[in-house]
Amino acid sequence: MKAMIIGIDGGTWQIFDDYLLENHMPNLNSLKKRGFWGVLESTDPAVTPPAWTTCITGCQPSSHGIIGFAYYNFVENRTKISSSINCRVPTMFEYLSDNGYKVASVHIPWTFPCRKVNGVVVAGFGTPGVDCDFTYPKDFKQKILSRFPDYRSIPELDYSAPANLEVLQSNLDEFERCVEQRTEIASMVCEQVNPDVMMVQFQSIDVAGHLMWLYMDSATRNNYPEHWSRICKTFEKFDQAIGDILKLVKNDDAIVCVVSDHGLYRLKGIIRPNAYLRDWGYLKFANPFKRMTSRLIRKLQKLMGKNHPILNFEPRLIGKRRSILNFEPKTPVNWKKTRAIMNIMGLPGHIYINLENRRPGGKVKQGREYEQLLDELSSRFLALRGPDGDGPLFSGTLRSVKLYNYGSVDQEIASDLVLIPSDGYVTSSKVGVRSSGMTVLPAENTCAAHEHAGMYIFNGPNVRTGQGPGHIVDIMPSIFAMLGVAIPECIDGRPMQDIFREPISIKYKKTDGGQKKQTDIQEVLSQEQEIQILKRLTALGYAE
Repeated sequence: MKAMIIGIDGGTWQIFDDYLLENHMPNLNSLKKRGFWGVLESTDPAVTPPAWTTCITGCQPSSHGIIGFAYYNFVENRTKISSSINCRVPTMFEYLSDNGYKVASVHIPWTFPCRKVNGVVVAGFGTPGVDCDFTYPKDFKQKILSRFPDYRSIPELDYSAPANLEVLQSNLDEFERCVEQRTEIASMVCEQVNPDVMMVQFQSIDVAGHLMWLYMDSATRNNYPEHWSRICKTFEKFDQAIGDILKLVKNDDAIVCVVSDHGLYRLKGIIRPNAYLRDWGYLKFANPFKRMTSRLIRKLQKLMGKNHPILNFEPRLIGKRRSILNFEPKTPVNWKKTRAIMNIMGLPGHIYINLENRRPGGKVKQGREYEQLLDELSSRFLALRGPDGDGPLFSGTLRSVKLYNYGSVDQEIASDLVLIPSDGYVTSSKVGVRSSGMTVLPAENTCAAHEHAGMYIFNGPNVRTGQGPGHIVDIMPSIFAMLGVAIPECIDGRPMQDIFREPISIKYKKTDGGQKKQTDIQEVLSQEQEIQILKRLTALGYAE
């Protein structure tokens, strides 16, 4: 094997500090000490699907097209779950396949549906379930299910009482089971294809951080010795898995890279942009009778089931039936008077402008009125401050048309304005007539939010020992440079020159712009599959 990439979702030096590495993780510690390492800047926003896609394409979200867990489809007037279908550029595995390399992609998020490569793909987080073809070639799926009848692409956890030691034990057992499965599947892949370049991703650290950050964070974990002691045992097993993955390399001159998609940070508060939009007069709700009817229907659905015959009268009462993916909040909106709303899942805040001719009830005119409204909203959100002088709630705002490289506000875009929460905050699209703009979480809150500061390590024959910052968009071109593979000129990333002991010759090649032929992927997510993925996102706190 020529290169092995180990992906750690949510990996951060805030967890993998010197104490943990030196006392519980000798394999990861050795890689760090012998290689070049540092903080890795994530994409903007720092969200799993765009970040991992940037890692394996060398392109920013504006180029590859994956903007988050979901996006809004104006034609269908609903939220749609994103997938590899939305990625409009080739991945590193496709480029390497074209260069004659045998490759393996194991459990990388948002690689479903699987693309054709010279090797094996096992799709990761973002896969609807085991009923779909989550591998390429398709028959490799049966080998996995024969070995692991209980296989799943992401841990299934108990969120009821994360502070309870019994629940913690059960959840950590599940993490360890998933790590062991992924390690053995990686071994199975090597037996199948003997890849030249392989990437194996582990999701468990991110899931654990969202659930039990208080007991993992180096700043607070010593206050909970029983919890931390049990977590250390899980990290020891994870380090054993890293050692087992490294044994698959069987080549002392191979490139080894450890990379995360983003970091984690203590969750301090939840921001509800819709509440501010309501208070500022940009978001208007429907009349009280319609709101009351909507609440009644939801209560009846809980008691009688959503498909009960008596509820077939719902369309006559409040209009089109509300689907889990429909672009309609639980509290009905008066669209004729609404100018802006947040109504898409995700950790950043995606603000939609209610433009004329874009959806029924559009109010805002394109052009000057639209641009002025975006400037106005940006200024107002950036002026918001946290409690007790905690600084701004949002670190920035970005125009989606520019961020995602779309040419017109009429195209399918995530939103019109993206609000980037400051570290420690997430946004929620939930809102009611009386809901507050922000909820401050107690200091003993166990959960984490995403931050931009991830981590990376490079090892290899010409990699020096040292430390320095990096960016996730530069991971793929750095690996190509070390392999001696020509780097496509169309990608956004460039090799990280500081990691090399001796200067290397870097080759580039012209391409057709990197656009992926849509015919290469035939499978499209059904609404049932989208709902399966949405339920998992909701359990993790990514959706509502």
